This record gives sequence, C-alpha cells and structure tokens, in this order.
Amino acid sequence: MHCGNAQPSLPIIDWRALRLALVLKLLTLVIMLCSAALLPSYNVSHLISGHGPLTVWDALWFNDISMHGYDHEQKYAFYPGVPLLLALTRDIFSIAPLAAEATVIAIANAATVLGVAILAPVVRHAAPLVATPWVVAVVLGQAAPFLTVGYTEPFFILANCVALRMLLGPGGVIARPALLPLLVVPLAPAVALRSNGAVLAGYALYPGFHHTVTLLHPARRTLRQVATAAWTSAVGAGIAVIVGLAGAVLTQVHATAALCPGRPWCGGSVYSFVQAECWGVGLLSSFRSDQLGNILLAAPALIITATAIAAPRSIAPHPSDTLAHIRLLVAVQCVGLAGLAAVMHINVYARLLASTQPLVLLTAMGWGRATAPVLALWSAFGLLGCVLFATHLPFT
Repeated sequence: MHCGNAQPSLPIIDWRALRLALVLKLLTLVIMLCSAALLPSYNVSHLISGHGPLTVWDALWFNDISMHGYDHEQKYAFYPGVPLLLALTRDIFSIAPLAAEATVIAIANAATVLGVAILAPVVRHAAPLVATPWVVAVVLGQAAPFLTVGYTEPFFILANCVALRMLLGPGGVIARPALLPLLVVPLAPAVALRSNGAVLAGYALYPGFHHTVTLLHPARRTLRQVATAAWTSAVGAGIAVIVGLAGAVLTQVHATAALCPGRPWCGGSVYSFVQAECWGVGLLSSFRSDQLGNILLAAPALIITATAIAAPRSIAPHPSDTLAHIRLLVAVQCVGLAGLAAVMHINVYARLLASTQPLVLLTAMGWGRATAPVLALWSAFGLLGCVLFATHLPFT
C-alpha cells in the first residue's frame, strides 16, 4: 500500500553532481595554476618565502600560525581549523611545508566536491529542474577561488552541507528528532574553522521552530507533538548557544592566557579589537563612500541573495515537503544574514553568502528564462576571481 506521507529514500551521494563538481573543481584549479604561472603577480612575497603559488592572502596567515602558533593578537582573527590541518599534515606524513600546503589544497578541493555531492540528492528531490545549475552556481560562483585553495571555505561548506543533509534528508532530524544532538558533529568543526561558523549554530534551532509551527495546525496538536516541540526547542537552543559561543570563548581564553597583561585589548575582546584595528571592521563600516570598490566586488553575491529572498517560490515546478523545509529554513537564515551585513566586512560577507549558504543559491534559481545567462555571468565572475586571486590581486 502506498503511504502518502512516506518520503523516498535518497542516495547518500549524488554521483552525477559529484562528477560535475569534480570537473568544475579541476577547471578552477587549472585556471588558477596557469594564471599564477603565466601572469605577473601583484605580490611575489609568498614565492620568495618558499610558499606555493596558491598560498596567498589568508592562506599565508594559516601557514604562519601552523608553524609558529598564535604569537601575536592579529593572528586571532583566524581560527585554528586550517592551521591545525596543515600542522597535522606535516607531522603525520613527515613532509615539507610546501608539500603540506599542496596536500591541504587537494583535501580542500575534495571537501568542496564531497559537500556538494552529499547535499545534491536533497536538492534534486526538491527542485529537480535546477539541481544541475545549482551545482554550477555553488562551485563556479563568486566563491570559486576560495573553494579551490587551502582556505576555510571548502571545509566550511562541507560542514554546512552535512548539517543540511542531516536536517532535510529523509529520516533526518526533522523526521527523527532524537538525532538532533548529532548536529554537533558537523557544527563543531565549522566553529573551529572561522568566527562566523556561529551562523551555522542556528541550524540547531530549526527543528524546534519547525515542530512549534506544526502546532498551529489543530489536527497535529497532539500531546506527542507538543512534547516533541518542547524537547527539540530546548535541546536545539542549548546546542546553538554552546556551539555558537564556543569559538569566541575559547579564542578569548587562549589569547588572554598567552598574551595578557600588557595588551590594549586585555579585559575586552581580542577578536573585536583585531577586526577594528587591523581591518577597520565595525557597525556599517563597509558602507562608506571609500568602500565603493569593495561594494562592487560584493555586488553579485548581494544581488543573488536579494533574488533568493524576493522570489523563493519559483525554484521547483511542484511543491514538496523538502522544498517547504528549504524555503522556511532560508527565510530563517535570511534574518540572521541581514543582521550580519551591518557588522561584517562586505567582502567577507559576500564570501559567506556565496560559499557557505548553498540553499540561498538554490532559491536564487528562480531566475526563470534568465537562468542560463545569469548563471553564465555568475560563473564568469567566479572564474575571473580565480585569475585575480592567483595573481595576488584583490577579489572579495
């Protein structure tokens, strides 16, 4: 007998998406390596100091931290996930720093491909017509260069995709609330990778929100459903608070123990101090006239996000429970993302949107007949970023 409420089982990996993502990752890697080899670099200090051609910008900080630790407060702007991976790669395999850099870059590319392939079955089930464009948008979009090097973004998007699969997949946390504590498995590494990993901690709140909203339907307002809503809300809130604050608290404790007293930030937040003093980050600091160039660089990601917020209902030809979950989850996410825009550096915000919010990109597939040209422009911008990034020129 057919059960109308039964959800189809989905494969763990979408092999079609994996193959496509792998080809696209190889494309971005080749473009970046060729650009680094054939085009003049704006800054060659990374090569002079013995780093690989793709170890630029933040990757230089990660490598320095992996070698020397957090010996200056400016380094506390970078969380220990990638530096730890670099150090472990050197120690476990007993290889030179340059080989460790190349190994971590390979692992980073594999993480991107794996993350996309894990979430793709959910995307294909919810919106089959845009599943393939979605893969292209994630891998070749504005975050393309950052998903191809030893940055936090590749590992962050893997953690994000695993968490989303656990939430939205058949038999996942929504259907089986007892699995909610397991969300810590992908969320904890995300917090270890970067400060805005705390954004993903909000995923733990979604099951409680969903089951509470369900109570608005009188037919579903059973004692069991009330208990489920209360349990998921309480446990989810606990996970969100602990995971969300863990990174900032541990960073502050470590910095205070290592560098205080004698620093101007002692008694306050080292992270806020470094962000303000070294990068000029503060409330609405990115929305000044002298930041017009950065705003233009971030514009594609901001436009994509605005599209996702404005037209979330056009991403599939028919409704499905999974699609309803996606729309509701994106709506909840957008509340937090809107607040972050006021306090984050605009370029970092654009990278956050483009590389760590894959469902925002999915809902932005509501481009209708303009899907192909807009996707082409979005991808072209990402590929341009690969060239700029590899030659040590500003991108986002």
